[in-house]
Amino acid sequence: MIPAFSKVAFSLKKGSISLTPVKTRFGWHIIYVEDKKEGGYTPFEEVKEKLKDVDGFIEIELKESIGPEKLKELKMQKVVKVLLDYEEEVKDVISFEEMIKQFLKDDEYEKFLEIQKEVENEIEET
Repeated sequence: MIPAFSKVAFSLKKGSISLTPVKTRFGWHIIYVEDKKEGGYTPFEEVKEKLKDVDGFIEIELKESIGPEKLKELKMQKVVKVLLDYEEEVKDVISFEEMIKQFLKDDEYEKFLEIQKEVENEIEET
């Protein structure tokens, strides 16, 4: 979840509505909490293979429609956005560099840095 959204969502009680709209990179949100359940934690290693299966299917579909180079750039943009959203929350557990290594090969790192700057500029503009 996006930090700004989750901060408000988890502070609300069951059946309540956020008093002010919440802004994220996806737009403005008014949050209504229908129900609350006990949270849990699933280690990354346990879900890693499931994520690869889903990502693999999507990758095949996209590669055929937009081409391999554009797909590689889109994947890096996706990784940058996800990592930027969670960087503050996980900084005590894993470094930004280690998060990047979970998703990218070493030779993709330079391209990643270029895309990271583009995404950060795009987020600042919104």
